[in-house]
Amino acid sequence: MRFFGYLGIAILNGISFYLVVDKGVLAVGVAYVLISTLNFIVGRFLLRYLISLNINEYLTAIAKPFLLSIVMGILVYGLYFLVNPLSISNILLLGLLIAIGILIYLIEVRLFAPVIIKTIIKKLKT
Repeated sequence: MRFFGYLGIAILNGISFYLVVDKGVLAVGVAYVLISTLNFIVGRFLLRYLISLNINEYLTAIAKPFLLSIVMGILVYGLYFLVNPLSISNILLLGLLIAIGILIYLIEVRLFAPVIIKTIIKKLKT
């Protein structure tokens, strides 16, 4: 079932991008956001139907990772403006920002969700 869902989204993306690509990158971005929103809504209905997961349980489960990702994104974006004037190559800058983003996220998880780290370590030992 998941395969056909992804296939449907890929086909929908392809068709919508084909229809709007001549209107510019903004139109493609808007099409992507609209399809992603539709995909999210349909996915939530499927979760409720298949495993009886209501929206409050779902939002509670993703709230902490979502907030940690937002904080990481803001910090990396701010760091971009501090490091960018150093005139380093774009590929090096990208690699540096990705590595720092990973480090920030791991620190956040360690501080705000240590159970995740303990679970991963436990699974690695077995």
